[in-house]
Amino acid sequence: MEGQDLSEGHLLLLLKATKGAFEIEQFGSAGIKIRNRIMACVLKDCLKNIEMQYNFLAMIWGWQSFLPQSDIVDKPLMAWCLNLGSSLLDIQEGNLAWMLNSAFPLVPSLVLGITNSSVGVRKGALMVMGKIAAIKGGRLGENNHSLLLEKVLQHSEEILADDRQLLMCLYEFSEADPSRWFHVLQSILGVLTDNVPVHIKMGLLYALSSIQDIAVLRCLLPLAGKILLQAESCLHDAKVDVADSYTLYYILLQFSPKTSKILEEKEGWNFFVKALTCSKNVMRIMDEWVSPQKILMEQVMTQKFFASIEKENLQASLWSHLIGCVVESEDATIASRLRSGLRKTSLDAEFIVKEIENLNLATKVTSMRDAQAKRIKQKKTQKEYSIELQNWKKLGLMLETIGVMSSLGHPWLLTKVLCECLHQTLNLDSVITEAVQQQILSALLHLLQKSKEELGAETSKNVKLNVELIVQCIRSSVSPDTHRRAMLILSLVADIFPDVVLHNMMSIFTFMGTSLLRRDDSYSFQVIHQTIENIVPVLIKCESGSEELQFKLANVCQVFFDAFPDLPEHRRLPLFIQLASTIGVKENLWILLGLMADSHVMRGNVLETPESTEEVRRSVPHIIEFALMLSTEFSVLHQVNACYKLLEYISKLPEDIESLVQKQKVGKVKKKPLDIINWESHSTKQYINFKYISIALLSHLLSSEKFVGKVLEGSEGMEEELRDTYQLLLEKTMSYLRTVTDSCERNKDKPSGKVWLSLQRKIVDVLDGIISVLPPNLLLQVVDGLLESPIPLVRCRATELLCSKLQPSSTFFSKEDLLDLLPFVDILRKVGADDQEPIENRQVGIYALQLLTKHLAPHVKIGAIEPVMSTAVQLVCSQGTPMKVVTQALLLIAEAVGSLKAHAVNHLGSLMPVIARLLVKCDTESDHLALAAATATHKIIENMAQFLSPHLETLICSICHLCALKDEAFIQESRLGLRLAAMRDSLPQRIEPRLMIPKFAAAYKTLSGDEIPALQPLMIMVETLITKAESKVVVAQKPAFIDLFTQALDLRTQKGDHQSIDAVEANVCSALAKLLLRLNEHDNVAVFANLQSWASDVVDIKPSRLITFYRFANHLAETLKVLFIKAKLADNLFGQAASVLERNNSVNSLNTVFGAGEEAAQKTAVLLKYVLDTLKTIFLHDSVKFTNQERFQMMLHPLINQLENTKIGKETYKDMITHHFIPCVLKFTSAVGDDSLWKELNRAILLKLRNDDDDPLVILAALETFEALIDAFGEDYLQPLLADIMPYITEVFETVDPEIEAATKEIYTKMEAILGDSFRSYLDR
Repeated sequence: MEGQDLSEGHLLLLLKATKGAFEIEQFGSAGIKIRNRIMACVLKDCLKNIEMQYNFLAMIWGWQSFLPQSDIVDKPLMAWCLNLGSSLLDIQEGNLAWMLNSAFPLVPSLVLGITNSSVGVRKGALMVMGKIAAIKGGRLGENNHSLLLEKVLQHSEEILADDRQLLMCLYEFSEADPSRWFHVLQSILGVLTDNVPVHIKMGLLYALSSIQDIAVLRCLLPLAGKILLQAESCLHDAKVDVADSYTLYYILLQFSPKTSKILEEKEGWNFFVKALTCSKNVMRIMDEWVSPQKILMEQVMTQKFFASIEKENLQASLWSHLIGCVVESEDATIASRLRSGLRKTSLDAEFIVKEIENLNLATKVTSMRDAQAKRIKQKKTQKEYSIELQNWKKLGLMLETIGVMSSLGHPWLLTKVLCECLHQTLNLDSVITEAVQQQILSALLHLLQKSKEELGAETSKNVKLNVELIVQCIRSSVSPDTHRRAMLILSLVADIFPDVVLHNMMSIFTFMGTSLLRRDDSYSFQVIHQTIENIVPVLIKCESGSEELQFKLANVCQVFFDAFPDLPEHRRLPLFIQLASTIGVKENLWILLGLMADSHVMRGNVLETPESTEEVRRSVPHIIEFALMLSTEFSVLHQVNACYKLLEYISKLPEDIESLVQKQKVGKVKKKPLDIINWESHSTKQYINFKYISIALLSHLLSSEKFVGKVLEGSEGMEEELRDTYQLLLEKTMSYLRTVTDSCERNKDKPSGKVWLSLQRKIVDVLDGIISVLPPNLLLQVVDGLLESPIPLVRCRATELLCSKLQPSSTFFSKEDLLDLLPFVDILRKVGADDQEPIENRQVGIYALQLLTKHLAPHVKIGAIEPVMSTAVQLVCSQGTPMKVVTQALLLIAEAVGSLKAHAVNHLGSLMPVIARLLVKCDTESDHLALAAATATHKIIENMAQFLSPHLETLICSICHLCALKDEAFIQESRLGLRLAAMRDSLPQRIEPRLMIPKFAAAYKTLSGDEIPALQPLMIMVETLITKAESKVVVAQKPAFIDLFTQALDLRTQKGDHQSIDAVEANVCSALAKLLLRLNEHDNVAVFANLQSWASDVVDIKPSRLITFYRFANHLAETLKVLFIKAKLADNLFGQAASVLERNNSVNSLNTVFGAGEEAAQKTAVLLKYVLDTLKTIFLHDSVKFTNQERFQMMLHPLINQLENTKIGKETYKDMITHHFIPCVLKFTSAVGDDSLWKELNRAILLKLRNDDDDPLVILAALETFEALIDAFGEDYLQPLLADIMPYITEVFETVDPEIEAATKEIYTKMEAILGDSFRSYLDR
């Protein structure tokens, strides 16, 4: 402790003694006694007075962990000493006011205590502070710490909780009460300037680190200067001690925007510069070695700090000083740190100009003698060269700083001096020449941009720029980077000095085309992109509205097409996309497309190789594919607009090239180029080929997937403009189509005629491509226009297009389009009704009207559809209307009727007779017409059935006639058949039975004359009516039905037997059976009895009725099953059936009910088959023991005797036995179910083996019957009857007929197999 009589060794001894006393007190009362003795010795014997005692304690209180002997003075010892000091204060007597004096370090050491991280230390320090603050007379001195103590004690709780609260406390105090704070500050500064330990000063500086005041900083500069001098003098590994490091650190932190005015003072500036240049890492801050330069840079190198420096010359000095430091620095890290500081400066260009001029880089020549001397003096000394190189580096750093400077005043002042430096670099032979040129160019670009922003229209008046010098840089340099910077300047200057840049434009683009475009590196193409982006817009702006603009743009674009084959493939599309975007996609994309087509015409497929296959050669040319790729990169609007402009350009070209070439020659004489293409170098063939390739390009574009995809995505916000462009394109396409069509007529006999025809087809393809992507409203406008075209094919295609969009599966049109669609009703009606229109056009027009009607009907009033119906009826009813048109008109009627329903009733009178006639006239060769007529009829039936009564008979006859022409398989499979079946089923269901039955009867009379097959669908319709009608209606109409069926059942009698009669009779039986199903049992019995009487009462006159009756009886029995027996319908039938079998057996009578002869035999066979089938059905469903013994006896002999009824013909007999008799006998046997009766049945059958005539046919039939019985009943039948059977079987074995013998052996084998026994003994008897 300086100023005291104690040496460092004595202090160390006292510290150790105090430490020992602190540690020994833990040993109980003996330890406390020893402690007291030690501390009494330290305080009373070694420290002679109270000031020395508190100086010693203050040293311990403010001890820092980085100080020597920190292992002795630790936090517990500090807390203990604070408690000791507090206890001493309690026993002190006399005046202690000196303790608050600013020259005494007691309070500053306590300030360090309350910033200690230990809570115990902070608590002890606050306790001591409180007692010192309470000393009487302490506030009376001028320079004391009473105010500081007062403020600290007010925040004792916060300080006790957080060791960093002191900084906040002092900061709030300085802001809240500046006058009182001034006194506190004076007392603290007094300590800092006094001869107190450094660590105490450091602690106070930490406490003041949140207070930034120029007075504080001014006061601290001497102390900081001493420490900084020590840092600068450090050699090798020497370092500044920690206390001094922190002291300097906290002083450097005082430099801030609030204290920046200190730099205006000499001492402040000198210290700042020294600290800024001291880059030695000799300060240890938070375990890191740092330099004063780094601390100061982090603190002050901000925009706020530079902005707080009010004097610009001071800013310039600081900026220049930083520049010099960076250039002279050999440490890259330090240089980088300084560069970051430079980026935050803001200066006026006037000061920078002076600094650049001071470098003496651009030597000014004022006389001829000076110029001559400059040329003679070529060589420089090494020192001069080094100085010049250093100055160029400084210039480069200045330029770098200018480029990133946040605020630069009057930037245009720098352009002139930089142009002088740039001119100097053209003659400079140095390794840094290229880099300096690029830096100067970048700085010029930056300055021009800022000047333009600030001056606006006045830029050209204030900026002094040598444009020719920039162009000279492009020509002289080989560096792409230099080119890019120069091009950027030219593009910017082009807007300021357009005349100068445009004067050199073509030379610039020519240079690009011959060199840069052929390189494959990013730099070169970056230059190209920048040039296009910045210079071409200037050309467009300057030539806006001029006739020569497109010509000049074409010349620029031609440079790129000339170099197209040499362009790297992966760079072509991005380059041309930018070119198109820059020249204006909307207005000038067509120029690129036209030049691409011309390039292909003149050079062929320049990318084709000798190894290319024939398929490759015939595919779309590469450059045309590229044109498609390029076009699809832009919006639909731009693509369509480009198509329109290119087509407009082509349409303006004359038919022959001679007149065009002559026109161009005249334009050259007058120096007024008129075309984007030089036609003088084209032949006639190339000229026509250009048109063809251009149109083909448009065709490919409009049908490409990408174009269609973009159209489907929509063009939001551009719908109206796109619609107008589509309209223009379509009008131009149709107009040019007429022109080309005329050219085709004129050149059809010439060699070029085929080319013109090909061109015409391509134009039609273009037309199709346009139409296929049109939106609904525009599509309708287009179709309306196309329907007025004089070309029938175009009109037809327009209608077909409308049809495709009106398909039920299509969702193209919506409700919003209804108003636009309505006018087409009248338009399409006129097309269909126009006799002068080709048949195909009329047919397609009517089809479109049909689809339109279907689309509109749910959304419009009936009145809008009625004219459609009128037109269609007129077409169908008019004489001479082509069948194709009639067919389509019928389908239109079907659609209209479905929409109008009852509102179409006025047309039935004229329409129905025609439809009926068409249905009758249709044959297998006119299924389309038949289908159309059937469709219309079906729709009429479904929607206006209640109004069809006057036409019902004719309609029924027509439907039946058409159905009769088609077989059932056709009706089930074909569309026409399905439609006929639908009509056949729908008509009886839609019209009331009371109206239908009389019409059926009338139709029957009409059709039964000479259209017997047509009666079959008629009976199907009757059956449908019976099935679908209500029961009470059926009962009420029973007499009418019975009368109709009675007539129908008598058809066989009236017309004879043939196949069509059988088919009709089957349907009659089915319908009559359905009728009986709908009646009650009593009515069933009555009707059946009447029919039985109807057949049997006139058997001698009309025996064929028996066939019909038993056919119906069989069908009814199959339908009713056991109910046929339960309803007692089988009772009367059974006996009559036995009589019919007896009466028509040749064994009993020579003549049957049908008489004699072959025809009678055939009819007899038919009758017997139906009788046997009826009996078989009765026996099959006999579950109520209907076949009792009495009925068995009644039926046995009539039935079995049929085995001998051979007069019906051999083949007919065999068929009857196999398919009718044997099944009947089997069911008869099963129904009896009695062994005794089986024996009688068996004997009756076996007796036929001994017939009187020994007819083999009868014997074989009996054997077949017997074999069927044993097959059906097996052992149950054989076992009880074996004794009766064997005599007959053995007797038959004796026959000589081989067929009978074989049949007998087969039966014999089956019997052995069934019974499992040998019958050899029977045979040996």
